[in-house]
Amino acid sequence: MTVTEWADDIGRWSILLMWVALIIRARPALRRHYQRGLWFAILTAASATTLFQPEVINWAVEVTGDARAVTLSRNVIGVLAAGLTLLFVVDSAHPRRARLFIAAVLSGTVVTLVGMDLARGDYPGPGIPAIGDPAEPSAAYWLVVCGAHLVADVVVIVCGRYSARTDDRDLAWSLQCR
Repeated sequence: MTVTEWADDIGRWSILLMWVALIIRARPALRRHYQRGLWFAILTAASATTLFQPEVINWAVEVTGDARAVTLSRNVIGVLAAGLTLLFVVDSAHPRRARLFIAAVLSGTVVTLVGMDLARGDYPGPGIPAIGDPAEPSAAYWLVVCGAHLVADVVVIVCGRYSARTDDRDLAWSLQCR
């Protein structure tokens, strides 16, 4: 077994374990309002990560017949995961204006990505490259996707700070395992 195959197997098992954890924690997390946001953020992250698996991509392209739709779905769900993570952290501090601002920016980002894909004019759109060929996506499209993820990555730093403020041991552990 090569290192690449070993890494692929670890990736598959990691995604499977993420789904198992989501299923196990669904009922307790959905009952507690302060854990609900984190559960939804991880659900969207697990969905986006699952859509990166070659077997899932092949199956989804077979079902939909459109590789563009699969890639757009993966990117939109990834941006939603980033935004929901940010909303979860902001929700902990309870500033209503910040939550509304983040929700508006997140909605705008999703609409922009879908709009860019639908416009398609001279925009090549995101794509799943053929083996060996680089993708030729629009720079603007990737700036939107990468920008959303970079903002959410900053939240990872904030999660550590908020983990020390909760009395709920499960929530603190989840925030520290970012």
